[in-house]
Amino acid sequence: MERPSLRLIPRATLTIAERLWAKRHGYKKESLFSIVASGDSMEPTIPNGASLIVHRQQEIANGKVHVICRGNECYVKRLYKQMDGSVTIHSDNEKLYREINAKPDDPDTLHVVGLVVSVSFNI
Repeated sequence: MERPSLRLIPRATLTIAERLWAKRHGYKKESLFSIVASGDSMEPTIPNGASLIVHRQQEIANGKVHVICRGNECYVKRLYKQMDGSVTIHSDNEKLYREINAKPDDPDTLHVVGLVVSVSFNI
């Protein structure tokens, strides 16, 4: 697997605005956590320094952006379930990063931490 190209920087808590957003969208704040992205693998969707709100869940929402861990590394990637049970791990920055296919019997088991439900950044 490639070296991590999008690091996750945990934040202590959700901001007041994020908590209000979560309530409006039907999320319980206990099921959410916030991180800051560092890297370019998910650009332009998620730029370096973007704040992400993540809903804790282990199910894959096909074609959506998730926080995942494989081996000892964690990433933010778009996931696609395949018919053979494998999962395609996709970076939106296709010019610099290739897709990875994680097979069910892969020793670096794919662990889904959560679904990215909000991205915010300065323009």
